Amino acid sequence: WSYVPIPTAVREDANSLLVLRVFLLERVIWPDLVESISVVLSCVSNLANVAESTALQSNDAVFIRDFPSALSAVNTSSSSLNEAVLELRTDPYSSQGRRKLITGAKGILTGTCDLARLG
Repeated sequence: WSYVPIPTAVREDANSLLVLRVFLLERVIWPDLVESISVVLSCVSNLANVAESTALQSNDAVFIRDFPSALSAVNTSSSSLNEAVLELRTDPYSSQGRRKLITGAKGILTGTCDLARLG
């Protein structure tokens, strides 16, 4: 396991996701998350685009092998996070929405680290 620097914007958004996770576990209600999550999803999308363009130029066999699954995990987590926000907008106490938010946040944190490590 080696240290991989994560871009500041992604790191800050990841910290925000961790704070949201604490709120979820404590069942605290918070304001509408659509705008905040759209910023996170935009940063994740940018990272995925950079990683994808890197993949097209790479000769690294490990990168080429591991990249598709890492990108897929990030995209799935982004979708989960987006669905969660829409559900929580309708019902701030939705257990399914909270579960999707936790799953999406965890997946994005893991996936962005995986993409950064591969790049």
